[in-house]
Amino acid sequence: MTTGSRFVLLTTGMLLVSGCLSVPIEQSHQELEAQATAAIPGSERLPRRTARDGDPGSQVQALLADELTAEAAVRVALWNNPRIQSHYARLDRAAAERLAARLLRNPQVHGAVIFSEEDSSEEVIELGAEIDLLHLILLSKRSRIGAARYEAVKLDVARAVQQLAYDTRLACYRLLAAQQRLALRESVLQAADAARDMAQRLRDAGNIKELDKLNREALHEQAALGVSAAALAVEEQREHLNMLMGLSGADTRWWMAGELPAPGNNAVLLGEVVDQALQNSVQLEMTRWQIEAAAQALGIARAESVIPTLQVGIDAEREHDGVWLVGPMIAVELPLFDFGQARRPAAEAALKRLHHEYAALAIDIAATARRAAKRAEVASYRVRRYRETLLPLREDITQRTQLQYNAMQLGVFQLLQAKQMEIAENSAYIDELLNYWIARTEIEQIRRGLLVDSRATVNAPADAPMAGGKGGGH
Repeated sequence: MTTGSRFVLLTTGMLLVSGCLSVPIEQSHQELEAQATAAIPGSERLPRRTARDGDPGSQVQALLADELTAEAAVRVALWNNPRIQSHYARLDRAAAERLAARLLRNPQVHGAVIFSEEDSSEEVIELGAEIDLLHLILLSKRSRIGAARYEAVKLDVARAVQQLAYDTRLACYRLLAAQQRLALRESVLQAADAARDMAQRLRDAGNIKELDKLNREALHEQAALGVSAAALAVEEQREHLNMLMGLSGADTRWWMAGELPAPGNNAVLLGEVVDQALQNSVQLEMTRWQIEAAAQALGIARAESVIPTLQVGIDAEREHDGVWLVGPMIAVELPLFDFGQARRPAAEAALKRLHHEYAALAIDIAATARRAAKRAEVASYRVRRYRETLLPLREDITQRTQLQYNAMQLGVFQLLQAKQMEIAENSAYIDELLNYWIARTEIEQIRRGLLVDSRATVNAPADAPMAGGKGGGH
């Protein structure tokens, strides 16, 4: 074999080695689906809109055609919310970057033709090719960095899916509570209508004073304003749910009936919630992969501090007499000025920061789990006290006050105050019931690995005071 043939074979071999690593970029979405779906109760699989899957509009339309439930709303959101598809695009990019981390760098090829000053026909041809040997040596570390970063992005996308499911479920509960408040206000308005008409007839007959009639009219106006505020609250909750489900136009004509159910008897075990939260935490696992990537990056920074670049290859030269000279070549960068004095500390600081974040995150998760469990326990107790004790008491007080008013033993002021207190307690009961279901939803998501800030989701009464407000008078 001639030296020229050997040169060609060696060059071809390096080109083949540089292209031997490749993996399909379209993969592991099934892993994401399995991971995210496990965190979404009631979902059979995580939907993904692709050209192969076709338009999921038929599935969405089927879910919207019937009475919408919280489970159906979650599925519509996962099918239809465009931000979920944008997260899938992030995952595709991370897959591409993982593939790039597994590939060898392309070889460098150079050539030159040197002419003799005495005889231009006597030229010397130089050819060469080299690869980055240091990159090849560190390829396994770079590959692990790409894989770790991909896993972190995949977990972050799963977290976004879980967050959408959680937000959608809470929006459904808030809508049901808003509809219950609206129904309560409408019943108050109906009673105020009847009371106003009765007061007018009694006044016309001379049986009550003008002040009593005016108080009834004021109660009616307050009730009408309350209905208006409650109706607006319902529409705002519907629009929020429309945004989460990605709906517009005619698709927003869905309907959701029913009320928030009463709490069950299933007690929350604090230790169990904390253990499951730490064991299943998506954020903790994501941080672990980030720590893995940072540790590999530190190893690369240390290696490159000693030898920044190391290239090896072959060099060939054809003399003017036609003889080829072929031999190996090596190129090394000398770390005289930049010897990693900046890269090493930066990589060490990045790894140290992630370790501290991991520890802080574990503390946050445990504290959040305990807080959510305590809130669910207290909300369950308060709902039970409202339902079993306070609401029946208020109803009995109102009925007895009405009887005494009819017997002219009490004035209209005492009757109005009793009605206001009953209405206010019913509204507060709805708020407590909503707080219970918010806490229960938080617990379920925390158990499945999503860190939820309980303080940001506590429900506050959104409506204006009913019928003049608690303790109001005339």
